[in-house]
Amino acid sequence: MNTAYPINFRSHMLEFIPAGSRVLEIGKLDKPLYPDAKNLDVFSKEELIEIYRGSKKRDINQLAEVDYIIKDGSWSGIREKFNFILSSHNIEHMPCLVTFMRNAGHVLDDGGKILAIIPDHRYCFDTDKFPSTLLDVLEAFHEKRTRPSYKTILEKVIRNPSNNARDHWAKGPHVITGEKYLSIDLEALKKKMASDFTKYIDGHCWKFYPESFQYIVDALHTLGLSEFRTVQVHGTPRDMLEFFVVLEKTGIAV
Repeated sequence: MNTAYPINFRSHMLEFIPAGSRVLEIGKLDKPLYPDAKNLDVFSKEELIEIYRGSKKRDINQLAEVDYIIKDGSWSGIREKFNFILSSHNIEHMPCLVTFMRNAGHVLDDGGKILAIIPDHRYCFDTDKFPSTLLDVLEAFHEKRTRPSYKTILEKVIRNPSNNARDHWAKGPHVITGEKYLSIDLEALKKKMASDFTKYIDGHCWKFYPESFQYIVDALHTLGLSEFRTVQVHGTPRDMLEFFVVLEKTGIAV
């Protein structure tokens, strides 16, 4: 793992992209990483305007046009090929990591790269949750999961009140105890269980840290389930809550 990381991953990400590259960005919203990239989202621009109307987090007047709207989880309808896929805080929302890798492989040229910024679960509101494992990822693939699991939605009740990375770093080395799973707010859980699960409910399907993500991605390649291997993994900088990875399409391992 590369530990010589820059502080601003977004600026660093763009250094990998030569002029004239064909780029697909996932979820540009109102703050595109690469303005000339094609934009992929699960919602149309019109739907996004309604979703974020009145929100202080997004400027609906600056929302980017959406080039590809993905409603069924498959990117098979995309006929263009790209050199790069850009993703910032998207991968952890993908119901099936293997499906995401296969979708990415479908639209990338050989040797194409995924440049991704991913939250480190230890230093965000997921700090009290167990990290995801390779077996969790394989289970999602086996179940052909197209939406966050029942557990993922219920697990929202374990959300830590602080999403300030400095708060979590200040506590010292992260220790997984499972304590929060033994003291769940049952009233909050009961309300969450009453959710309308016929509707798509978003959530962090995956809780990664740099080493776990690298292991899982490379294991999927070795197992013949993905064309991607990690070529760079930049660890989470002190007092920050995200790490940066570069994945390259290298073909299926044999």
